[in-house]
Amino acid sequence: MDWLNRRILLGIGGSVAAATMSQTAAALRLGAGARLRVVTTPAAELFATPLPLAAAAGHPVYSDGRTGDLIVPHVELAAWADLVLVMPATADLLAEAALGLAPNLLTTVLLAATCPVVMVPAMNAAMWAKPAVRRNVATLRADGVGVLDPVDGVSLGDGSVGPGALPALPQVLAFAAEACRVAG
Repeated sequence: MDWLNRRILLGIGGSVAAATMSQTAAALRLGAGARLRVVTTPAAELFATPLPLAAAAGHPVYSDGRTGDLIVPHVELAAWADLVLVMPATADLLAEAALGLAPNLLTTVLLAATCPVVMVPAMNAAMWAKPAVRRNVATLRADGVGVLDPVDGVSLGDGSVGPGALPALPQVLAFAAEACRVAG
């Protein structure tokens, strides 16, 4: 899929992997040519600060406390997007989305989105293996959300090795392109 001028809303959850999202945002905007907006959860800002994300995205970052001149930010951002890409999606964020909870701007955007939604989990391998997380992923998939499994066999932020790392961006974009094709 050609991402040139496609509108991608990049939602960032509070994982150690969020520290790499400035590079991901830059690759989406400058490398793939996408138009980009970024929404962070409050926990994401512990790992990825707004200024580098805004510079990479070419647009201010939205969060619970920063919505710029948007009147109804969750509705306006959801309506703007051709794709909502949540990366990294934490266990908590997966649970909130699966249950339809909306405690922050990103989760309210997820509820308002009518475009394809792709979630890319990143977490500790033991968390990924928990039955509750697996049930939430199954619920999201049954609801039409694309969930790309994390990469196995690499060292995670806690030093363990197992499934839990983010896939490379080309794999994420190929998965997202298929999700858009299926939805479209």
